[in-house]
Amino acid sequence: MQIPKHAFAVILAGGGGTRLWPKSRQKTPKHLLKLFGKDTILQLTYQRMRLIFEPQKIFIITHKNHLEEAKIQLPEMLENRWIVESEAKNTALAIAMAAAHVAKEDPEAVILNVHSDQVIKSEDKFCQAAVEAIKVAAETDNIVTIAIQPTFAHTGLGYIRIGNQLEGTKAF
Repeated sequence: MQIPKHAFAVILAGGGGTRLWPKSRQKTPKHLLKLFGKDTILQLTYQRMRLIFEPQKIFIITHKNHLEEAKIQLPEMLENRWIVESEAKNTALAIAMAAAHVAKEDPEAVILNVHSDQVIKSEDKFCQAAVEAIKVAAETDNIVTIAIQPTFAHTGLGYIRIGNQLEGTKAF
């Protein structure tokens, strides 16, 4: 897949291990668990990003307490691509911290932020949408969000107000 040369992926591998209790715990949050086969959700997310990005274009941000296990699960991950949070804060701060790291390397970076606890059933459609989002962000200097249509209301999911579709883009 052809992506802009300044494109990077940041995998957000945080979480407190509270949402899938008792299986998920502080020491083993859901992204470090094998919930859908032989690979953990973190491994599946990294594999999905490798369909789009070269290894040097992928960063992972995780908490210091999960770094060792994450490295065991992803021995192919480049050592200088791990970003370590000393204290868990929240998603927005993790994204900001990762963006600062990436910007040091490439001030023109366009970043695709993905959560390590996503379940993606159609990788082809996801990758197609991700590449399109990266291109739109790079060409228009907009923040682009990929989301699914909710099937029920829930304040924990967050809400996106959809604006006008940008010219030259398509929905998947």
